[in-house]
Amino acid sequence: MKKRLSDDEIRALLRSADPLLDDDGPSETDAARLRRAVLAEARPATRGWRLAPALAAAVLLLVALNAGFTLFESRNHAAAPPAVAAHRQRSAAEPDGEETGRRQQVQFVTANGTRVIWVLSSDLSL
Repeated sequence: MKKRLSDDEIRALLRSADPLLDDDGPSETDAARLRRAVLAEARPATRGWRLAPALAAAVLLLVALNAGFTLFESRNHAAAPPAVAAHRQRSAAEPDGEETGRRQQVQFVTANGTRVIWVLSSDLSL
């Protein structure tokens, strides 16, 4: 049967097998060289075009196009007369006689497709 190692025994085995146990680390010159290399790579690149002006130009272009299309649509809708189809329909609640007043239903469709229905009563009842 195998003996189970304690945490202290495992820690001692790992430390004894550590290849850098006796190493003092990089020398001063090596550390300075590594620091310069890291800082040189961390500097932003100055070559090529920059992202911020390109994004600003794209946003301005989209706003201008949107304004142009909105203006174009508003002119086209204003020039076209609305399609109106109005007619009278008898209401199911309307009696055949004239005792309670006349009811009239008016329906029309706007230029953008909205359907409007009005029920008019001569005795002003709802």
